[in-house]
Amino acid sequence: MVVNEQQSVRTWSNHGLHHDFSTNGACSHWVDAQSETMVAALARLVSHPSHSSLVTMDQESKFEAPFGQAMIDCLDEALVLARQFGFRTYKDPAGFYAHIELGSGSEVVGILCHLDVHQPDDSAHWFSSPFQLNVRNGLLYGCGTQQSKGPFIAALFALKALQESAQPLRHTIRLIIGTDAHQQWRCMERYLAHEVAPSFSFSPTSRFPVVYAEKRLLQVSLHGPASTDLTLACGGALDCVPDRARYSGKKQKLLQKKLDALGYLWLEEAGSTVVLGQTASAACCDRQGVNAIVRLCRGLQAIGYQHQALGFCSLVVGEDPHVRALLGDVEDECSGKLTLNLAQLRIDKQGSRIDLDLRVPVHVDFELFQQTLRQAVSRLGWRYQELGHVPPLYVPATSPAVIQLSQAYQEVTGEQRMPTVSSAVSYARSLPNCVPFGAFLSEYPEAAPQANEHVALDELLQASKIFACALSRLQQIPLGIAVGRQS
Repeated sequence: MVVNEQQSVRTWSNHGLHHDFSTNGACSHWVDAQSETMVAALARLVSHPSHSSLVTMDQESKFEAPFGQAMIDCLDEALVLARQFGFRTYKDPAGFYAHIELGSGSEVVGILCHLDVHQPDDSAHWFSSPFQLNVRNGLLYGCGTQQSKGPFIAALFALKALQESAQPLRHTIRLIIGTDAHQQWRCMERYLAHEVAPSFSFSPTSRFPVVYAEKRLLQVSLHGPASTDLTLACGGALDCVPDRARYSGKKQKLLQKKLDALGYLWLEEAGSTVVLGQTASAACCDRQGVNAIVRLCRGLQAIGYQHQALGFCSLVVGEDPHVRALLGDVEDECSGKLTLNLAQLRIDKQGSRIDLDLRVPVHVDFELFQQTLRQAVSRLGWRYQELGHVPPLYVPATSPAVIQLSQAYQEVTGEQRMPTVSSAVSYARSLPNCVPFGAFLSEYPEAAPQANEHVALDELLQASKIFACALSRLQQIPLGIAVGRQS
């Protein structure tokens, strides 16, 4: 079924619902009753191709559409929906962000969402148009249904459920809408330059349960010697385990035999031998993925090639994502062990370069860690270059705000799940005192940003109930003492 995105969103009079979000509670039943309206609202947002490749950043354009007209249209559509619900709205004149408000307390609870999406794969791989919501067997197909627009709709309807409950609001609730989550978070840079950050926020851009800590991200390059007999250019995105590594030299038959002996998969492609691995996010490279670059380097060393980059990749990194051979044990009690993803390798007559993605435990002294890393790679003959760094996210698991989110999840689902830690770099980091919370269960299959991205309607309704319950519970605590943050 293709949804008509022009269907209007219904408004309701205040029925004075008792704020009970348990499975059989009045607010829970109210959310269930809005399923058709929720689908229609989501269809209106999906119809806008707000993918982040539409960037028209022109310093002389006054930023009226900094990320493309489709992004502005989608932002405007979201605000129309909010005004139909009777909420206050504000749109940044430059078009970077907007927000929706309920309540008038001096302290602010934030919900950080975004409406930009990854550019979809070839439309031929989709069941239907990526920008037309399609409902099949309880699943909602469309670009952004899982990664951005679906969670926003769940949050918007959570605000409406809280409004319908007639619960007195101690704190203002602000639903913040970003437009640049998939690139450089420039929307939130501008937001923080012009607005006061909420006292506490959660962002439905991850999974349940609540994530109270995310490791520090450090991306670096190591520069080394050239080679006259070996040329390689392997790898891709720094945040992905490389699943292919290509060799086009003269010893392909010998390499293929050695790869077979090692039990490594390979194929011939366009006159080259391609070693195969298994891709995964760098955030989980200690549990998932097979690094094709490491396997290629082992094969090349085994057939007689000698270069210090091969030794570093196959021996220093090898199959140990914690690189204890290089740095020893680097860990803390909060977030566990350091992980390293070997993302890129280049060797040619001009030099060699290895690009690495490291996830550093939250409480590790960063200056001391950097010094140790620099010294370790220098001893091996490499020149160190930092490419990027994102500080960790940390709000104590024992803080009242995190406890309220955990209890909201338990109240709605009946399941008790402890706050968790992650190596991911979520959008929540773009805002102080913000934690990832939802929008879907950890077991729910990730369908974004792949073709036929989708979300189950039942999961969307469940998320909305959890958010409403969480917002209700956060009204019960003074936010000024509810959080803490490490940077």
